[in-house]
Amino acid sequence: NNHPRGKWAPNWEGPYVIKEVLLGNLYRLIEVDGVKLSDL
Repeated sequence: NNHPRGKWAPNWEGPYVIKEVLLGNLYRLIEVDGVKLSDL
């Protein structure tokens, strides 16, 4: 990670689109251009 804030930099930058809502208030997100994000 070569971001100037290093470890404290955000892991993701949006905006995102909610593709699916799962049980337990989990959300599957995609980027605005349709690219799927990896599951955590």
